[in-house]
Amino acid sequence: MREGLLVLLAGCCMAFPACRERAHPEADGSSGGKTSASVGNTEVPYFRNSFELSRQYPRIDAERAVIYMPEGSWSYVHHPSVTCFQGLFHVVYSNGMRGEDEPGQRVMYATSPDFIHWSEPVVLAEPGPGDYGTEKILTPGGIRVCNGRLTVYVAENDNDGVSNQRLNPRLFVLASPDGKNWWHPVETGLAVFPCQRPLLASSERYVMTCNRSFYYTEDPYGAEGWRKCETAPQDQHAETTFEQVRPSLCEGMLFEHTDGTLYCLFRNSTLPFDGYLWQAQSYDGGLSWTMPVKSGFSDNGTKSFFGALPDGRYLYVGTPDNTLPGARYPLVVALSDDGFEYDTCYILSDDHYEQQYDGRWKNGDYGYPFALVRDGWVYVVVSRHKERLDALKFKLSDLEKS
Repeated sequence: MREGLLVLLAGCCMAFPACRERAHPEADGSSGGKTSASVGNTEVPYFRNSFELSRQYPRIDAERAVIYMPEGSWSYVHHPSVTCFQGLFHVVYSNGMRGEDEPGQRVMYATSPDFIHWSEPVVLAEPGPGDYGTEKILTPGGIRVCNGRLTVYVAENDNDGVSNQRLNPRLFVLASPDGKNWWHPVETGLAVFPCQRPLLASSERYVMTCNRSFYYTEDPYGAEGWRKCETAPQDQHAETTFEQVRPSLCEGMLFEHTDGTLYCLFRNSTLPFDGYLWQAQSYDGGLSWTMPVKSGFSDNGTKSFFGALPDGRYLYVGTPDNTLPGARYPLVVALSDDGFEYDTCYILSDDHYEQQYDGRWKNGDYGYPFALVRDGWVYVVVSRHKERLDALKFKLSDLEKS
């Protein structure tokens, strides 16, 4: 592999027995008043929600913990992802000295037996010298279990220290049989930064999104053989969508409906502020994708979480209030019976965190929530003003009581 990506928890291990993690049990989008759109000969329902900040919603009494508290020398935290492996919760996140995507950004790692008591965070990977006279930047693209191995996706890129461009991006896979010893990184051959960890679809493919692009592999370890998916023409036209200009879509969330259709809900980072998620879908297990269209699901410009629940319902975690762009507040949970209409809302958290340190792009109270559904519980990790990392857990049955 290319020099630069330094794994600090490296170890030599033998092959580990296969034990694939399934997608659904882990649960691992203004539409102009319309409720569906025509894509080819198929009528596609729009994703919609009904959140209004002025309304009173039930509150979830979640148990809480702090995974990472900012320090003066390392005061940036973001991009969290969590999974469960061998009886422990494992979380990864990015960690920088001041702000987002600045040279020297590294990947941190912590564990917990109960999602409340967390180990002292350690450095999983840190960057070496870059090609532009600065240190490289490392960003985690998610953590999950792939065929019995704990697997972390890490994007490496250079940065000139001034712009926010990802120069020479490369995606690596780190794997471990026990969460303690790690193999040397495997390069995927993709020049991408994944928005979320790959989804293991019922088609037995791993599917990954990087902004507008999609990728898949049939490698059971989710490491090699990645190929780019086919996508419909990406230019937007007034007669087929709601915008005349091509929107800047990013940070898509992949999940699967019970009928096998895969969906991706994108954040639109186009200025002026759009305030709604955009959606695309795949009918062939992730091999090809439709052109993104604007949904009816409000959004405040943070990464959203969607997933199928074991009982057939669907879960959303995010910041749907779009009345104050960039606030990313409050943190909301919503449920849907059909996976499209998210009309049952709860307030998961609405306390304010006061930013303590300067740093670029530290806007927004609740950043990039990610959830894990397991054994009747929902486990959520979320960054706070990109400085502190919080953990919240609650029982699914508590939503029924609200």
